[in-house]
Amino acid sequence: MTQRSTELEGLVDGKAPPRALRNFLLMSFCFGSAHGGMVVAIAYASSVLGTTLGSASTGTVYSVYGLTALLGAAPFVERFGPARSICAALGFWFLYVAMFVIAALTSAEDDDGAGQWTVVLLGAAMGGFGSGIGLTAQGVYFARAAATYRKEEGISAPAANDLFSGYFATIFIGSQCVQYLLASMLLEFTAFDTDDLFGVFASNGFAMLMLVLVFLEEMPDPDRKREDEKTALDIWPHTLKVLQFTFTDRRAVSLAPLSVCFGFSTLFVASYINASVTDHISTYAVGYCGVIQTGTVALLSVPVSKISTAVGKWLAVCLGAAGYVGLTTPYLFATSAEVAHWEYVAPIFVAYGLARLSWESTTRALYADFFPNDRTTAFASLNFVVGLSASVYAYMLAGGVDAGTVLAATLLAPALLIVPGYFSARDAPSEI
Repeated sequence: MTQRSTELEGLVDGKAPPRALRNFLLMSFCFGSAHGGMVVAIAYASSVLGTTLGSASTGTVYSVYGLTALLGAAPFVERFGPARSICAALGFWFLYVAMFVIAALTSAEDDDGAGQWTVVLLGAAMGGFGSGIGLTAQGVYFARAAATYRKEEGISAPAANDLFSGYFATIFIGSQCVQYLLASMLLEFTAFDTDDLFGVFASNGFAMLMLVLVFLEEMPDPDRKREDEKTALDIWPHTLKVLQFTFTDRRAVSLAPLSVCFGFSTLFVASYINASVTDHISTYAVGYCGVIQTGTVALLSVPVSKISTAVGKWLAVCLGAAGYVGLTTPYLFATSAEVAHWEYVAPIFVAYGLARLSWESTTRALYADFFPNDRTTAFASLNFVVGLSASVYAYMLAGGVDAGTVLAATLLAPALLIVPGYFSARDAPSEI
């Protein structure tokens, strides 16, 4: 019997998993649940605040996210550790969703909407800062936990990374699936409106923050000899290192289409497709679309991680690229109104689920495999590219670009580079 099957049986029969895995599962649940509230808030932002303010808010989130990943995430995580950094991120995400509560109570007519804009954009900046810190810290925590587990259990690094990526994607996306379903059911079957949802998810974010503050243990780097030596918050050298890595490391450049597509697709779905679903089907249908997407990821994550261990990650990468093609192709040939029917929308969100599956599980495992010598720089670079890409796409939307053909083609172009980029990265040496 393999170590992996023994571990899975231990989780089922109630035996306590090793410390690294136990903490990683707790982190995945709390991180995913808090992030899910933020994602649901983004999904409904345009319907509550209007397309212009909703897109500007999302653009601000991703702009600050990208800048934080570039300027401050790496030294912050190195100085305070990934567990404390995740706690800080969850605090900022709670404030971000809480700001939506305040904005929903603020009339858009007061002061020509200036008060609502101020509250929303301030909250978006907090959410972006939390994302830049938190997603970098999550990647580092993932890599350290997998490395610790590998040494504890005596398995290979790729096997440990695949196992942890499958667990993370299932729990992280599964918690988002539950929140999307909850949002739709509250809107369809109760007197709740979209304003009330923000209060529900702000409360959830606060609860997740308390859980990680009390129970999440720090995860030392098992490959570092002097973990007690903390680095100073010296931003400039880290910034130059992230920039140099992003634009000159051959592996990082080859893998960039994965990050670009994820950034583009997040906004394409949140601000364009979801708005179309709201207009032509119903408001609560947005949540059911999220359930289809996240359910696809949650159901397939662990099986795909097992297959990746057996045959390599190329299959999951190809599935992700195919998902982006399936997501964009209908909008190249039809208007959003023509596509906004369940017989088209459901398969589109299954395709998006395949793309998310590749991102949430395989991409993190790829970075852990390819860049073991400087995980913090690698994950900061990944998040910088995501934030930069998403902010550009968001400001395209806020600036009035609403042609589905243009938006879909902008996403499809880098998607076609994902598979050749992966094989190029696999065969190339890393400079870190």
